Amino acid sequence: MILVDTTDEAAVSDGNCSISEAISAANLGAMVDNCDGTASDAIAFDLGTGTPMITVAGELPEITAPVTILGNTGGATRVELRGPGGMGPETGLFVAATAPGTVIRKMVINSFPNAGISIEAADVTVTGSFIGTNADGTIAMYNFYGITADATSGLHIGGTSGVTPGGPCTGDCNLISGNEEGVFLGTDAVLEGNFIGTNAAGTSALPNVAGVKLNPNQTHALVGGTAPGAGNLISGNSEFGIYSEQALTIQGNRIGTNAAGTGAVPNGPQAATTAESFSTAAATALRLIPRSSAGRRPPRGT
Repeated sequence: MILVDTTDEAAVSDGNCSISEAISAANLGAMVDNCDGTASDAIAFDLGTGTPMITVAGELPEITAPVTILGNTGGATRVELRGPGGMGPETGLFVAATAPGTVIRKMVINSFPNAGISIEAADVTVTGSFIGTNADGTIAMYNFYGITADATSGLHIGGTSGVTPGGPCTGDCNLISGNEEGVFLGTDAVLEGNFIGTNAAGTSALPNVAGVKLNPNQTHALVGGTAPGAGNLISGNSEFGIYSEQALTIQGNRIGTNAAGTGAVPNGPQAATTAESFSTAAATALRLIPRSSAGRRPPRGT
């Protein structure tokens, strides 16, 4: 393991291993300061219990080689990367196309003006993380994009291990809330077991402006699934729950309800006028076919 042992994010030769140095060591497969990337492609943390916070003043190095980042190590529940806020180009974790198979697990990533996580590599997995909120999943701490992925394939966001159907966001569940756009996908992907637009308890809104958005480049996405716990909770978003210009499969989700399916946590008015918000608490499967884009929020970059 490459062991991060300081909450100072800077890359300075001080005998410690910072998050910046750990990413560089993993990229190079080499020693960087006190980070040993010669024998491992996994980054762990030794920062104490709870949710230790690393304040990131600028941008971390791009991830350019496959790596596994494990926030629930060294006694921590998760590790928080808190960005500089404001307006700017900064992204929390950027996974370059040269880093297929990267895994990001049990992180809290917030306050980045661009994206919490930006993905260009294939076969990337993100699980158990809070993107756009505080460590408790109760307060919005804005990234522009929660997770954005372009021109890749095999993306897996969330999962079913350790999730609590009808209960809070646990296990593989990602909490993706408090962002401008929660999940923006230009790629084929599986999105399962996540909370998008609510608090961690799944009881009230902690809105993204847009919940899940898929652009014309993606040819197929699976949102939810038939396995126990595969359904997402997509509720409380201020404009819409799901927007797509292509066909996608939506199965087993709760959209516009609380996690238990016993009360409304509606998505916003644009969803109501464009049929992008609907409850699947009773229906287990729905296939969304492309519709006119009239009345919808324009795709990114237009």
